[in-house]
Amino acid sequence: MPNASPQQPTLLHPGQVFDRYTAERLLGHGGMGEVWLVRHNILQVHRALKLLLPDVAVKDSTQIDRFLREAKLACRLKHPNLIEVHDAGYSELADASGRTVGVYYIFMDYVSGGSLGERLRAGHRPSLAETLSIMRQVASALEAAEASRMVHRDIKPDNIMFAADGSIKLADLGIAKSTQDQDDTLTMTAAVFGTPAYMVPEQAHDASKVDIRADIYSLGCVTFEMLTGQRPYQGRTAMELLAQVIADKELPDVRESAPDVPPAVARLVADLCAKDRDKRIQHPAEVVSRIESIQAEM
Repeated sequence: MPNASPQQPTLLHPGQVFDRYTAERLLGHGGMGEVWLVRHNILQVHRALKLLLPDVAVKDSTQIDRFLREAKLACRLKHPNLIEVHDAGYSELADASGRTVGVYYIFMDYVSGGSLGERLRAGHRPSLAETLSIMRQVASALEAAEASRMVHRDIKPDNIMFAADGSIKLADLGIAKSTQDQDDTLTMTAAVFGTPAYMVPEQAHDASKVDIRADIYSLGCVTFEMLTGQRPYQGRTAMELLAQVIADKELPDVRESAPDVPPAVARLVADLCAKDRDKRIQHPAEVVSRIESIQAEM
């Protein structure tokens, strides 16, 4: 939800009370919903309030399930590098146009430092040391996901957030899945979910069949972009990107675009991004170990 200045009336307005919170400002707005910065009226702590647009919920009830799934899965995962969900539910409110509407909501941590995606789009590439630190923290969050038998399925720069202290918070479990689910009715095939530029080949074929190795691959694609300033796949349309994703050709060596990248880092990126998932690094713990070994030698 990158747009913070919508043309249409918003669900809330600054100063409006919702539940035990007061809305301060709109953080983002998109086709699915809004995100607001809110302040608890007693505790005076800030949270992010995510609202599902009522029209979206009416047109497609599966969006309600997917929205609330994010809250449920986040509550199962407790980790310093994951955004914590504090509450979720359904309530009525008077929107900015005066209508009384019913909305589904999630209260979660407010992360003030923006996203990696915003920084990359602004031309601010992280240093090698910063890149390794970001990688390690995301991989650590994925360790917790694997331990809970979950797959994120949408690792990308816009879902990698910076807290005020500079630490990383992995966001958006909206399309995550539990590997314990026998019938993943919220998952559709043909890459309906996920972001093509960072999507693993097997997810493009059938998103219901992916495991934690899909997130490992996507982390490799994000790392490629941090090191080179460009995405590993280029295309004018989603279909052009998907055609490259599912092709047999491996990603180019990161040093072709960034010659100063150490060989050990280039090998790590290649091992993260192997098209054959059986040749890919298999577990986030191994990713963390490889990164820590590189950091120790710097």
